[in-house]
Amino acid sequence: MKKIEYPLIRINSNTWIDSEELFPLFDGYIYSSDKQIFKTYFFNKEFIDSKGKIFKVVGSEPPQSIFRKWFKFLPGVYREKLIFKKISKKIELNHFKEDVIRGIKRFDSDATKEISLEWIAEIRDAKNFGEIINGKNK
Repeated sequence: MKKIEYPLIRINSNTWIDSEELFPLFDGYIYSSDKQIFKTYFFNKEFIDSKGKIFKVVGSEPPQSIFRKWFKFLPGVYREKLIFKKISKKIELNHFKEDVIRGIKRFDSDATKEISLEWIAEIRDAKNFGEIINGKNK
C-alpha cells in the first residue's frame, strides 16, 4: 500500500451521517472500542489523503499494549489502528471541492452560517487536496 499523507477526510458527502464527518483524520487511529462507531463512520468508507489518493477502511486492529486496554476509560488512551486499502478510484480536485462544500452546506445552521461561508470561500481558493482538507498554512 502506498503511504497515506495525513490528514485525510471522508469523500462522498451524500452519505455523511452528521457534521462529525467534516473533521479530518490526523492519524490512522480510532479512539474508541465501540464497534458501532467503527461500523458507522469508518468501515468500508472511502477517504482521500492530502495528495489526492483514495483509501478504503477495511478493518481495525486493537491495541497491543495491555495498558491501553486497562485504561481505556481515560480519554485518548485506547486506540485501534485503522487498516486502509488503497483503491484505484480517482477524483478531480474541483469535484472534491464541490463534494466538501455540499457536506458543509448539508450540516449548516444559522449559528454556523458565517463560519461556513468563510470555510467555503477558502475551499474554493484551495490549490490542492491538502489545502481543502487542512486549510491553507498561514
